[in-house]
Amino acid sequence: MSEIILIKPAASNFKEQNRVLGNLDLPVSEEGQEELAKAIPLIKEYDLDTLYSSPCNPCKDSSEIIADKLDISLKEKNSLKNFDLGLWQGLQIDEIRRKQPKVFKQWLENPETICPPEGESVEDAVKRVKKTVAKIKKRKGRCGIIVSEPLASLIRSIVQETDLSFQSLVQNNHEITVEKIYPVPETSNDKNCKNKVSSKKTDNGGKTS
Repeated sequence: MSEIILIKPAASNFKEQNRVLGNLDLPVSEEGQEELAKAIPLIKEYDLDTLYSSPCNPCKDSSEIIADKLDISLKEKNSLKNFDLGLWQGLQIDEIRRKQPKVFKQWLENPETICPPEGESVEDAVKRVKKTVAKIKKRKGRCGIIVSEPLASLIRSIVQETDLSFQSLVQNNHEITVEKIYPVPETSNDKNCKNKVSSKKTDNGGKTS
């Protein structure tokens, strides 16, 4: 049985501008590169055997840097592409909230009940993601999965069999997070539960929490 570590990638310019990325392909920004450099020692502590990544940036850039620095086997999977968020892609979150407040709120809180305009439904995303996640769970060793939001929330929900919410898309948007999601940590105090790294100024000086 494997252990699965969920990693959110370094920031792109879209992330810094609070824009919806979806499955657009954008490189890691200069600020994101600094963020990733801080995260490497933290990710090293998880002693990963294999890293699975979306083939799209910023995941691709982030995963290649991590794999090179830590000498980890890297596998890109098309099934791990982020959601196609249709007409919302490229828009700032505040703009979507202003134009479609009820629809966006419902999508964040109950994403199975609504689909972004001209975008991908949760049902379709589950179909392509679930087989890949099931195969990773059967592997031996520690496996990392590096994907952007909201796909990261979907994978956590599938692995842990919990209710799905996309609130993380609008929270901690400048942070790389490294989180053990399988086997499910017994408590939120588990030291392997979740760690964050941010290049933004924080109350603890940007250190991991």
